[in-house]
Formats: sequence, structure tokens, C-alpha cells
Amino acid sequence: TVNIKLDEKKFMPKEGVYGGYIIIDNKRFNCLINYGKAPTFSFNCNTLEAFILDYNGDLYNRELTLYFTDFIREIQTFSSKEELKEQIKKDIEYYDKIRAKW
Repeated sequence: TVNIKLDEKKFMPKEGVYGGYIIIDNKRFNCLINYGKAPTFSFNCNTLEAFILDYNGDLYNRELTLYFTDFIREIQTFSSKEELKEQIKKDIEYYDKIRAKW
């Protein structure tokens, strides 16, 4: 997971969970993207976070390009981290089905 600093000059989509991809060293990796508040963790300001699928490495101080492709769902509040993790698994399964149609 990478937390991305928001550039206030950029247009951002509505808050929610998205499927997309990220470019790292000219390579494309699929990811889930959360844009907005994180109510489960009581974050009241908008954040941009990408859960990169099939990537393992250090991304600190690296230039990344993030692309939103598919809206998956609205932001939700979960009662526990475990419940959130289960929803992320469902989100990944759903996004895999969408990508299979490409």
C-alpha cells in the first residue's frame, strides 16, 4: 500500500474505492485505490491510497503515476480492521472480474 500526497491543483474524482493501475519504473501494476476519508480509522481529511496488487518493494520518494479506471463502491465505515480486510478481498475479486472483460 502506498499513500500518495495530494496535489490540490489536480482534479480528483468523487470519494470512493476504485480499480486502476499505477506506473512504477515504466511498469504497470493493477491496484485498488481509496480516495476520501477513512472513517474506520477516524481520518476526517481526504487521503489517496493505492493497494498495489502483485508488487513488493520500497516506494518512498519515488515518482508514481496513478490512473483511476473503474468505480467500485462508496466509502464505508467498518467495525474492525478484519471486516475491512474482508471487504478489500471482495473488492479485489470484483475488480479481477471487471479486468477479465477487457
